Amino acid sequence: MIEWGPIGLKVIEPLARMLGARAYDHYLKYKIRRDIRLGSGKKISILIARLAEDTGDSYRTTLWETLRRELGDAVELISWPDVETLGDGHEYDVEQRAQTKRQKLLTERSCDLMISGRVKGKSVSTTVLSLRITAAAADPAQPQSYTLTETFDLPVAFIGNIGAALAARVVMAAAPAVDLSGHYLVPLMRASAERLAPLVAKLHTDFDADTRGQLLFSQALILSTIGEQAGDNDALATAIDTYRTALIELTRDRVPLDWAMTQNNLGNALQALGERESGTERLEQAIEAYRAALSERTRDHVPLDWAMTQHNLGTALQVLGERENNTEGLEQAVNAFRAALIELTRDRVPLDWAMTQNNLGNALQILGERESGTERLEQAIEAYRAALTERTRDRVPLNWATTQNNLGTALETLGERESGTERLEQAIEAYRAALEVFTEAKADYYIKGTTANLARAEAKLAERRTQQ
Repeated sequence: MIEWGPIGLKVIEPLARMLGARAYDHYLKYKIRRDIRLGSGKKISILIARLAEDTGDSYRTTLWETLRRELGDAVELISWPDVETLGDGHEYDVEQRAQTKRQKLLTERSCDLMISGRVKGKSVSTTVLSLRITAAAADPAQPQSYTLTETFDLPVAFIGNIGAALAARVVMAAAPAVDLSGHYLVPLMRASAERLAPLVAKLHTDFDADTRGQLLFSQALILSTIGEQAGDNDALATAIDTYRTALIELTRDRVPLDWAMTQNNLGNALQALGERESGTERLEQAIEAYRAALSERTRDHVPLDWAMTQHNLGTALQVLGERENNTEGLEQAVNAFRAALIELTRDRVPLDWAMTQNNLGNALQILGERESGTERLEQAIEAYRAALTERTRDRVPLNWATTQNNLGTALETLGERESGTERLEQAIEAYRAALEVFTEAKADYYIKGTTANLARAEAKLAERRTQQ
């Protein structure tokens, strides 16, 4: 599409008039579209297209008023002046072209949902609307019919279907928290949390349990990511509360695997917050949540999910064992990680395998620090280096840097026990590599810890050199 600036429009308007009514009509339609504001990005945005056969735009006005009444300020509404046209051809081809066109429009207008359709039929007492509710980046939606009474009220199902479409969109917005977990996502996730908060704060009673559960789960996942990557304890605390509310909707009896997934992610948030607190209550709650998840996430039923929860349980056991000076808990953590690696193989899920290798290294390193020998530390270093074969800088920069930092810590500890300088030099090299990535990402929470590690290792190396 050609874009005309203000000066260009001054030129094209008289030209369109000269070319006749049809050309001028096209110009006016273009100008109207151009002047429609984009979604602000601060709220969920719904684009409402004109409806075919809607003389006077009265039924679209009904849609607008219904959405404003039912969802209030949780969403922003934007009118689109065109009617959706499907065109001719094979049904499948027509649908695909229309879906592509809708998705393009949603992207161009920075909107989350689009409502389009037509007035399907009228009688003295009722009117039927055929509406399609399309969520950005989601699968195509089938048209649904809604019967309006004499009062022009839309049925309960309309808001329920709007909620389902919103949930589909929100799930897509939260997807980077999983798909791009090796990247620094705080700015993106903060924007998503802000947009979703008004909707989650007051979930509509016409949303079904799955919709409410998905919305709550997605917001909790977003907040948990912010909390972990930004060192934001308030975000983690809110995520924990939101996961627990989601469990009211996603019950074990009704959706056992969704319930187990929510328990698993609740455990993750509890563990992340528990690592930053001095007590053990959060860590114990995390372990309880993971074990609850494992009651449905069995190895026979969902082996990869079972393995991932085993990995998460291992991490919580490791932190708790370290805090309580409990060697048995640390050994249990090592066993949990090794159990997870039975299913999380490098060939099958390389990044999950690498994550587990990294965390196995953490548990081995803590055990090694408590022993006089070097075997556990050597095993930890081996595990970290294995992890780095898949956790590459290009692929998952934040995870690569985290493992480099962990490797540096193990090398530093081993260097203290040896007489030479090689291990300390390797530790400094690892810290500097990690710090470079954290600095590029402006990941302040990580920069602070790695900077302290680097300064400590450099001081030890300087002291060692003066002794030689």
